[in-house]
Amino acid sequence: GTPPPNAYAFGTVLVKAGTTGEACKAWQIFFNTKFGAKLAPDGICGPLTIAVAKAWQASVGLAADGLLGPMSRAKAMMQ
Repeated sequence: GTPPPNAYAFGTVLVKAGTTGEACKAWQIFFNTKFGAKLAPDGICGPLTIAVAKAWQASVGLAADGLLGPMSRAKAMMQ
């Protein structure tokens, strides 16, 4: 069937500064859509993406460590 609207392709990898690829791109699109970020969805998690990640983590009550792992994915899926 069709995936639900919030089925971002986060995958299962830990996304952090320096991560590249589809999982990072999925987070960038998520932050743009749900958090009003203006990131280029280039699949490269640089300082700007990680700064947004930390701000989003803080806004949803997670540790703002810029590490997008299982807890961040679970929280993102609820938004």
